[in-house]
Amino acid sequence: MVKERLLLNRDKPMPLYPNQHLKPTVDDKWDLGSSTREWRNAWIDGKLHADIIEGFTLSGNITPERDDAFDLGSASAELRNAWFDGTVHADVLIADEDARIRVNPPLTSGVGSIYITGKTLYVYTAAHTWASTVLG
Repeated sequence: MVKERLLLNRDKPMPLYPNQHLKPTVDDKWDLGSSTREWRNAWIDGKLHADIIEGFTLSGNITPERDDAFDLGSASAELRNAWFDGTVHADVLIADEDARIRVNPPLTSGVGSIYITGKTLYVYTAAHTWASTVLG
């Protein structure tokens, strides 16, 4: 009967005991698995520290450890699209594609749609016209 083994030390089978740590001898040199020999699943009870997580899917809540301490994307590495089914709470909302912020209610008539350009607020009225007002 052939037992599957964890290959350590140049693909030479070696026993791995549960009371030992699995640590590389040099920082940032060795891989865990490869593109042709992947680990199937991982269970981690603690923190995962990684420089990059490529192609990720998350389930559940994403909650930072501290308030006002982390960003999602940056000016040079933007997220392309986002979908929210619920309420988005933001201290500041900035739209830079065409210098407009739009809010479109789920009405086929478009009544109640608003957008802001510069310091002007536009509201689409029941008379199917845009009413405007200059802000602050």
